[in-house]
Amino acid sequence: MKTFIPFDVFSVKTSKKNSYTNNFKTAFYLWIAIFTSTLLSQSVHAQNHENILYPSISKKLKVADFSFKLKTAVFVNFSDDPKPDLNYFQQAISFDVLKHNQIKLEASFVYRRYNVFDDNIENEYRPAQTIKISSKLSDYSIQNSMKFEQRFRDDYINRWVYKLQMGSFKEISPILPSKIANELLYSFNKDKTGYENRFSLTFSDSVFDLPVSIGLQHRMKNIFSDKDLNHLFVLKTDFSF
Repeated sequence: MKTFIPFDVFSVKTSKKNSYTNNFKTAFYLWIAIFTSTLLSQSVHAQNHENILYPSISKKLKVADFSFKLKTAVFVNFSDDPKPDLNYFQQAISFDVLKHNQIKLEASFVYRRYNVFDDNIENEYRPAQTIKISSKLSDYSIQNSMKFEQRFRDDYINRWVYKLQMGSFKEISPILPSKIANELLYSFNKDKTGYENRFSLTFSDSVFDLPVSIGLQHRMKNIFSDKDLNHLFVLKTDFSF
């Protein structure tokens, strides 16, 4: 006696996977179109731009049962004549406070030293707390996160950072970035507020079996305000040991 199957189960699974792939292709190209239109858009306000190099070195460590990550970075502005300007040096530490299924609570602390080789040196101390929620859609990863920063510099300011990150795009094509992310930042204290948007493409690989990433980031400052828009084009590199 033959068993009758009303439909091909394997064809349905393949069809669903192709559907997810097509949806992500559409989302990816739409994201690129929005990013490009943002760069080429004209505003009634003047627009300035800066070219930045942001290299970093990171290392994951474990002491007893305590795991943490150290990261050292510098921020070099190539827009200033006649020579590049080292805007700041930064040292950061981060660690997980709580992990439950796809939810993670992370704590971090950043020390940043501005105007390293100038007379008007400034220090910033920045504790932060981040909530991350990860999920999967077919073979693709999605992460939503909200970071709460407390920035102590010459004055005190709070900053909230919402980040949407999508990964595993190499499943579509090996030439695509490993991660695409967009961040919306809101800074405020009793005297002022400010908004910023950051769009990033990250390409990952390994050199001598060590993880290496190169990122292209566009930062747009002074959005939703009467101030001149400021565009930062950032080349980010990170070597992990």
